Order: sequence, then C-alpha cells, then structure tokens
Amino acid sequence: MDTKIELVEVSGLSLHPAAGMIPRMREDEQKALWGSIKADGVQEPLVVQGPNVILDGRHRWEGAKAAGVERVPVRYVELSEAGQVLFILRSAIVRRHLSDDQRAVLAARLRKPLSEAAKKSRSERANEKKHGEVSLSPPVGDKEKTDTRQQVAEALNVSRKKVERALALEEADPELAERVLAGEVRLSRAVRETNRRERRSEAVALPADKFSVIYADPPWQYDFSPTESRQIENQYPTMSLEGICALKVGEVAAEDAVLFLWATNPKLREALQVIEKWGFEYVTNMVWVKDKIGMGFWVRGQHELLLIARHGNPVIPEEARRPASVVTAKRGAHSSKPKEFYDLMERMCPGQKYLELFARTERAGWTAWGNEVGAK
Repeated sequence: MDTKIELVEVSGLSLHPAAGMIPRMREDEQKALWGSIKADGVQEPLVVQGPNVILDGRHRWEGAKAAGVERVPVRYVELSEAGQVLFILRSAIVRRHLSDDQRAVLAARLRKPLSEAAKKSRSERANEKKHGEVSLSPPVGDKEKTDTRQQVAEALNVSRKKVERALALEEADPELAERVLAGEVRLSRAVRETNRRERRSEAVALPADKFSVIYADPPWQYDFSPTESRQIENQYPTMSLEGICALKVGEVAAEDAVLFLWATNPKLREALQVIEKWGFEYVTNMVWVKDKIGMGFWVRGQHELLLIARHGNPVIPEEARRPASVVTAKRGAHSSKPKEFYDLMERMCPGQKYLELFARTERAGWTAWGNEVGAK
C-alpha cells in the first residue's frame, strides 16, 4: 500500500459508491467538523484510490467544499476492487461508533459490491496468469469459495447470523433497513415487523358452515416483551388487530350464537373491538386464575379473561348449568387453555355446533365439533 501524501484539487475527487453507504455523522458532529475545517482547513489526509476515488474522508471532503477550501491533503493507496470495499468497511468501524445492528445492515449492503469486486479480481488474476503476468494486487477475496458474507461480518466485527437477518430485512423492506442503519430502529424490532406483515397477509380460511358456539383465542400482537427470547412471535404467528377484526366471523355464526373470546388484560379494549366487528354484543366475562405467575408488564399477570358475547338471541343457560365466574386451573404450554373450558362451554350450551378459531395445531387455524359435525 502506497503512503505518499499530496495536495489535490477538491473538485477533482469523487466518492466511492461503497463509502456512500456508510451512515453519516450526526448533525452536531458534522457541524463541529465543518467549523474546524473552515477555521483551519483539512488537517487529516483523505484516503484515495488512485487517481481520484475517496475511500475514507467523505465528511472532510464535503466540509472542504462547503468551506470553499480548494485543495486537501490526500494519501493515495492502490488496492484491488475487493480490497477497496474491505478498506471502507474497516475504516467505518474505526471512525464511527456504529452499533451491532448498524454494522449488520452495512455488512448486508456491502456484501454484493464485495462479491462483484472479488469476482472481477479473480477474473483479472486468471487473465494475468494466462498471459504470464504477475499481479501486484493483494489477493483479497480471490478464492473460488470466498464467503463474502463471512468476510464483511469479520471486517465489521458482527456475527454472520446477524448479517443474514439484515440481508433478509434489506430484501423485505429496504426503507426499514435504512432506519436501522441510521440508528433509529433496532434490527430485532425491524425483523419482527416484517415478519408480522407477512403473517398479516396470510388470510385465515374459515369453514363453510354455521356454528352456534364460537370459541376464539386470537394471536394478539404485543408492543413489548420482557426479553427478546420471550417474544410472542417466537411461539406462534401473530396477527394485527386490523387483521383479526377483518375476519368474517359473523358469516359463520348461526342466527343465534354465543362467542367465547379470550383476552389478556392488556388486550381487553382490543377484544371488545373484535367482538363488535364480528357482529356480537358483549354480555359478561369469566376469569381463569393460573397456578403460576407470569412476567407481565405493569403487573405480573396470573389470570386471563374469557369474554362472553351473543349474536341474535341465543338461549341463556339454565341456572343449574351456569358455572362460577372464576376458574382455577393449571397453566400448560404457551398460550394453551385448560380443558375445563371446553367442558364448561358444552355444559352451558349443550348439543350445539362448536367452532374453535385460532387453534394452534389444527388445519387452517380452526377445528369444529358437536352436532352434525362429528364427535369431539
């Protein structure tokens, strides 16, 4: 690598495309730098690939132009195309305080330019070898099996797994990836959001039948989680409130029907909206008290609500069939509900056609049983 330093006309320089992908300085940092350049000129040399492509020093170059500085100190280097990209990556890690998330997105964005440069480098070296020439370029990325994802991950000191997640985000939503790169959004939250969109786009196919009892346990989305490993999306696909409300549940409800709808405490307001959108009217609720306490948000939750609503004029249970409003039962697998509630519904509304929506393990997210449907 050559280290000679020269004074070069600012107007004769241009920025390497990969260098343009590096997140910009904060506004206050840039203002301070430009003020310093206006007062004292550019003190630290820009790093330039001969003859005029800037690899490191974009903000100094822009500050010089803004301050009317005509010439800046430049240190020339000679690198292969792949070497230039890797140099830009390593300079970014040294100069900028980038988070792991920002480095992952940067690695994802620069993987393609590095891959293309490495391919060109291999082609050039093969051609030189064919003509008996000796290449002076460093063999950066010149092996056939070079893993450019691994290279950029190592250059930016970020895990390959995180780079893979950033690549998926970049493909799914470049604008959201840009916000991660700018430090506005965390990568995990951005990936979670794109996953939610995909799940929202999947229509839930309802059965072509009418049911007098509908039992629903919506896969609510939450805006918080005690830890990333405990996120609901790690357990099962979730749906937005809009997606749940849009389901045509009223069309599979009999003229006179009862709805049993599960709602966690943070989702009570949303659950009441769902009841209304589905064409039901809220009448009362029950409480499931669990044997184990959960993490919670404001409080550590140990109970869930089972809201009861009606469509039309279903028969009110006889007094002997009315259960207590509080049921104490063991907590099972994540989101599973106690068997006692199936027995409870059948006791309150005997001999009916039952539909369970959002069944976690059944086809199309539902299962049916009862009168004219088949044994449970």
